[in-house]
Amino acid sequence: MKVAFQGMKTLKLSGPDGEWLCTFNYSKDKEIEDLGESLVAVAGTILEGAKLETQLRHDRLALDSEMEYLMEAAKDGRVQQLCAIREILERLAQDPG
Repeated sequence: MKVAFQGMKTLKLSGPDGEWLCTFNYSKDKEIEDLGESLVAVAGTILEGAKLETQLRHDRLALDSEMEYLMEAAKDGRVQQLCAIREILERLAQDPG
């Protein structure tokens, strides 16, 4: 089967029983594919948090459009686990500017 290249993903699990490693572009296993998508979305959330931090310090005018993007991305699943960037979101909510 040929599929479009979606970027290699590596899932690694370490525990008392050993280590498991899986590298893939696409998987027929829906659970593995969903897990890969979720991890990519969490990484996107962390990157958005860093972007918000930078904009708060250096480019406040860009914050409105970045927050709009973040809300849209949260609705469609491109970012997940917003609690990972709760600190910056709370600072933005409390910022009078």
